[in-house]
Amino acid sequence: MKKDTLQHTHTIDTPVIHITEDFSKMSGGLRTVISDLNGHLRQHSVESSIVTTLSEKDDNVILYPRDWPKGLWDHAGELESYLKKHTDAIFHIHGIWMYPQYIASKIAQQENVPSVLSPHGMLQPWLWEQGTLKKRIYFEILVKKYFQQSTVIHAITPNEKENLFQEFPHQNIEVIPNSISYKEIESYNIQKEEKEKYILFLGRLHKVKGIDLLIKAFAQLNAKEMKLKIAGPINEYKETLDGLIKALGVEAKVEFLGLVSKREKYQLYKNAWVFVLPSYSEVIGMVNLEAGILETPVITTHQTGIYPEWQENGGMLIDPNIEALKKSLQEAVSWSESERNERGRKLKAFIIEHYSWENNVYKWKELYEGVASCRH
Repeated sequence: MKKDTLQHTHTIDTPVIHITEDFSKMSGGLRTVISDLNGHLRQHSVESSIVTTLSEKDDNVILYPRDWPKGLWDHAGELESYLKKHTDAIFHIHGIWMYPQYIASKIAQQENVPSVLSPHGMLQPWLWEQGTLKKRIYFEILVKKYFQQSTVIHAITPNEKENLFQEFPHQNIEVIPNSISYKEIESYNIQKEEKEKYILFLGRLHKVKGIDLLIKAFAQLNAKEMKLKIAGPINEYKETLDGLIKALGVEAKVEFLGLVSKREKYQLYKNAWVFVLPSYSEVIGMVNLEAGILETPVITTHQTGIYPEWQENGGMLIDPNIEALKKSLQEAVSWSESERNERGRKLKAFIIEHYSWENNVYKWKELYEGVASCRH
């Protein structure tokens, strides 16, 4: 009851502009996070919009296409002009590495615009270790001086907050987790279909996701009837995974599904015996929440920053290595149908309590209200 009261006591008169370079389906979970935040703010009478350089045809966004070739910083001069005309808003900057984040943070600093910076896990240690010297130089010389002037830096997990303090030791860093609208997913009325048994991965094909670990652990499973399905946009990393699958001799048991629609995605979650996201670095992972809301047990890693209680509420948390993943998969395939279903029900209840928009949107309203009051 207290949360419901809070949801209606915070009023925001200042518009919020969400700024990102890529709002297309290829941006993966980031698209979902920004879209959901924008939509729930609008439902709560907040004037909220999305400005981007890339989107899908029917997206309700303000689009300023790139005026440099793809891959060259996503420069868009018209976006700069738009932002300079809307300095009465709050700039919510999503991401780190491209021109839209740079120019938005620069304008915010120069024009005294209240701003929120959400790195979305892009400054996590594992990613720095995999990165190039070029990225570190870009960050230190060109953008850090503007980012550290942000009114608030937003972290998705307590772990990300600790890591962000290493880069921004004097900044106000607030934690609000990624959230999911369980009512929206339930509106699809997805029913479980009794077909083949499979383990599911869904997401970007990228080495950070630990898909290679999943394939290696799966190849060692003693479960003849179980298959592995991998859903997500096909890219060049698939060639690496294909080579691994062939070397392990599991071509007949692993299937790549490519990009799937929202309804197809929900049906895949619902029918899966277990969902697995063995990421080396992640900030919660929207796919973990989506699968859990559809009452499918989820194996993921401590590195996602998900609350440790996940482990006690139907899910499983491991470190991203083959032995830990193999052990958890062996346990999962040994579940009875009733145990698997009970785990799914418990996980759904846990996600609704801790990660639902229905319970968390008030936190964003409170944060924006505080940010707006910081305009000098």
